[in-house]
Amino acid sequence: MTGSETNKKDEFQERFEANQQRWLKDLGTKISKKAKKNSWKETYLMGEKSSLSEFENHLSENETKKVGKNPGKIEPSKIINKVIAG
Repeated sequence: MTGSETNKKDEFQERFEANQQRWLKDLGTKISKKAKKNSWKETYLMGEKSSLSEFENHLSENETKKVGKNPGKIEPSKIINKVIAG
């Protein structure tokens, strides 16, 4: 890669990360509002551990429980059973 190609790749990565942070913040705000409105005692998050920790920073109000698993193409009802089972 040339210097300009590397620079463009770095710029793209920076934009991608900034957009991802905005998206996580927006999603966290929406979930926090819904949790407060519905009096949720806790919120379960499921996925890659690094992504969960990053997203958890954008949530507020209630307790968050993390399940560090990626369910792939599992049916939603089976995912819920896995989360509840811990």
